[in-house]
Amino acid sequence: MNGTKLQYNMETGNESRLYSNNIFNNDQDSETSLNASVNSEPLKTVQYSDDSRFRFNFNIKYNTMVEESLYPKLYQKFNIDGYPVLQHTGYHRTVCLACQCDLWMQKNFQSVFSHASGHKHQSKVTNPAVIKNLKSYHEVFLNFQPCFQAHQVFFVPDNDPSCVKCILCMLFVKKHDVSLIF
Repeated sequence: MNGTKLQYNMETGNESRLYSNNIFNNDQDSETSLNASVNSEPLKTVQYSDDSRFRFNFNIKYNTMVEESLYPKLYQKFNIDGYPVLQHTGYHRTVCLACQCDLWMQKNFQSVFSHASGHKHQSKVTNPAVIKNLKSYHEVFLNFQPCFQAHQVFFVPDNDPSCVKCILCMLFVKKHDVSLIF
């Protein structure tokens, strides 16, 4: 085992670990080995910093079952930067997350496609504020466990980028508080 101590610098807020390279022998008494290790070799300091450059570089995706049921492949051609815009929430109901409107359909998807190719929708999906709001909406639910990802059907993005609207009670919830509901 290596002797290790942890130091915390109150001024800078950085942690440092002190390591000793001595390895205890199984033949020696552990107390004698510890004293010999601590007293014989100087400790080395390793600094840790908060400005680490390491970042995970993979895309977080929805659970496969959630993605197939809420975001069918038929709607994926309307995605913005890989984020779905049209959400299939029921047998006859689709929600446009950009325009925040319900699209009721009968036996075909013509109403969904006519909305997505319409002027109102096209002006919304080119608005940077709407795109940012859509991305933050999906990032909230992408970070949930698969069993909770499907609960997003109860929320729609709001014009306020920090909130989502619950369609059951019509109240606004801060995005960082959505996880507290479940």
